[in-house]
Amino acid sequence: EKRTFKLENDVKLIDQKSPLEKQYWKTYHCGKELFQEGDKFTFLRCKKKWCRTCTNVRTANLINGYKHLLNDFQAPQLMVLTMKNCKGRQLKNTYTKMLEAFKLATRNVTKTHNLKISGIRTWECTYNQETDEYHPHFNVVVESKEAAELIRSYWLSYWTDRVGAKHVNTQAQFITPISKSKDLLEVFKYVTKLAVSHDDETKAQDWIYQCTNGKRLAQAF
Repeated sequence: EKRTFKLENDVKLIDQKSPLEKQYWKTYHCGKELFQEGDKFTFLRCKKKWCRTCTNVRTANLINGYKHLLNDFQAPQLMVLTMKNCKGRQLKNTYTKMLEAFKLATRNVTKTHNLKISGIRTWECTYNQETDEYHPHFNVVVESKEAAELIRSYWLSYWTDRVGAKHVNTQAQFITPISKSKDLLEVFKYVTKLAVSHDDETKAQDWIYQCTNGKRLAQAF
């Protein structure tokens, strides 16, 4: 049943005839070929961000790789830095600006407050079919509440002072403590939901993948 669902979703993306069509075909054939190296046999995987199988593997690996943060960090915090909804034509530029804003925020925390920070950041985007708008945001894990509040402050300053406050809702930037490995699922979940029920959602899904093609959506800092 899971395999059938995966193939149906792959076909929907292939039918979009987008610039990513060849890569979608690779996902369609993901896991169909067996590769032998010595006595070890493995399935060839496409490793694409839209592949449900590869995403499940990647998510498990990320959680295992970063769950030590919950023990190493003083008081780990989950922070959501969110944008107001934007139209599809604005998504690529919004993605670029978000990266710039986050990098400047972390740089300012280190430079101005002499506070060396570390953590993990992922980018996620959802689609609202009713308004035909996209909702991009960062999920971030940092080591302390102080670091989270400083990053949020500089993040908001970037938009209000440089770009314009209309791009963000100052009341929609959340910080919450985390303590369990399962809390990391919020950080490493899918870039966008993989199940679509309407043609417009499939087009939106494809557009999100086009805007982030070749980009690392999970990044340590």
